[in-house]
Amino acid sequence: MLKGSAKIIDFVRRGARGGVFACRAHYHFQVGFKECVCLRDGGQKRKVTGGQNPRAPLFQVHELKEDIVKADVNGISINYEVSGSEGKPWITFAHALCNNLTLWDEQAEMLKDDYRVLRYDHRGLGQSSAPEGPYTFPMIIDDALALMDHVGVDKTHWCGLSIGGMMGYGLAQDHGDRMLSLTACDSRPDAPPDYQDYFQHRIDVAAAEGMEGLVESTISRWFTPDSVEANIPVLDKVRAMIRSTDQTGHAGCCQALKTLSFGSRLGEISVPTMIIGGAKDKGAPPEALAEAAAAIPGAKHVVVPDAGHISNLENPADFNAALKGFLGSL
Repeated sequence: MLKGSAKIIDFVRRGARGGVFACRAHYHFQVGFKECVCLRDGGQKRKVTGGQNPRAPLFQVHELKEDIVKADVNGISINYEVSGSEGKPWITFAHALCNNLTLWDEQAEMLKDDYRVLRYDHRGLGQSSAPEGPYTFPMIIDDALALMDHVGVDKTHWCGLSIGGMMGYGLAQDHGDRMLSLTACDSRPDAPPDYQDYFQHRIDVAAAEGMEGLVESTISRWFTPDSVEANIPVLDKVRAMIRSTDQTGHAGCCQALKTLSFGSRLGEISVPTMIIGGAKDKGAPPEALAEAAAAIPGAKHVVVPDAGHISNLENPADFNAALKGFLGSL
């Protein structure tokens, strides 16, 4: 396991001729490789030096995130982050296709005082390993369980968006003893023929044009026309995540999505469940999510207004209110 801290830092590098270069970047320091000391809310100012190189830049750390680590499970390396309050109930956030754990930044911050928060990058996505596919839902669900075991999570609230919520259906059906609740966000439980065709199309476009060929069509599918026209700030974050997605990992996940088939067993889910999605979600429309919620005993269905497929980013105020309200009711 690699362990270290991810830090958002401002740094100054002194050039050989006296020049000074100011930058802002995200760094991951491995234990034993860097001397990692930091500035915390008016605390003592200290410096970070780079390894054994006497000419390494000097860094001043201004803001910290919790530990990010990598776990070797199921023959792959999974990138994950733990934050929040020790001793509190766990909540695990699982992101969408072509996303990474930063999808949940705002929600992790919102819940940090009341929960121990686990976020991670799925197999094939983010900074986790991207082996050759195809991937399957049993495979990626087993990754989640192995990571939970690795971290020491006995039971957790599960909040997943798109493929992350679909995994939640499978977890709740076969591993309900590991779950405190399920929040499935913009996540349909089945794959009709047009849905299967869409993910094969994504594989084909990426093979021909690379991930860049999917950026704008994905943005148009995931967000409402008003948000796309206004080019709201979160769109650039999502564009960057799509571009950085490993093509092999993307194809593997798309193969799994083509086999989505949790609909027939929704009635077996017994954990408290909320299914939430954008009012204008093209991939998981409200009527499909309402039907799924009706099949789960006691499930709650919430429609997020003025939002498409990535409802937690497009309308965070209404999404966050619903999530916090649901968790608080348990």
